[in-house]
Amino acid sequence: SRAKTCRENRRVTMRVAAILLPATVSALAALTGTTVAPLKGGAPVDVGALLAAPTKQCVIFGTYAADFNAIEYAQRARHYLPKMRAKGVDGVSLILNAEPAAAAKACELLGVDADEISVFCDPTGAAGRAFGCSRGWLPDEDALFDSIPLNAYGKLFGMLLGLGAWATLPAVIGGYIGNPFRGQPWIEDAI
Repeated sequence: SRAKTCRENRRVTMRVAAILLPATVSALAALTGTTVAPLKGGAPVDVGALLAAPTKQCVIFGTYAADFNAIEYAQRARHYLPKMRAKGVDGVSLILNAEPAAAAKACELLGVDADEISVFCDPTGAAGRAFGCSRGWLPDEDALFDSIPLNAYGKLFGMLLGLGAWATLPAVIGGYIGNPFRGQPWIEDAI
């Protein structure tokens, strides 16, 4: 019956919430005091306070302004903004690991309206690190086994093989060939 299904759904929701609550509290604690600069100017914003706001927020921790992931998330946010608003999302924020000039150029090229989507600059990537975002394979190492020189291209090659981020290669291949099983309307909108 419908009432039984609703009770089951509530039980599952409560179990999921009980599992995720400690991780959420830990992430908020790590982000409290980490600030990002609004692209539109003004005082720095505490990311922990942004996430703890009593309103429904969508906060995207982007990568570099010219990175495919950041570009795709910005395009998706722009495309789905009306649907998010209809579902009660009060604010959408995009944090980019970029200087203001690079973030502004990305917004210009992608058609992101900074009045609709709050864009924040985090040139050092401090917010993403505090949130626990992966920095890739051996992000702070210049050598492999302390003797073999390793530059950025070597690290990228290692990541393509799945080192440090096991899902990199399937995601890259999926980006090139697309998903034949489900339409992605945000892509057509971005073109």
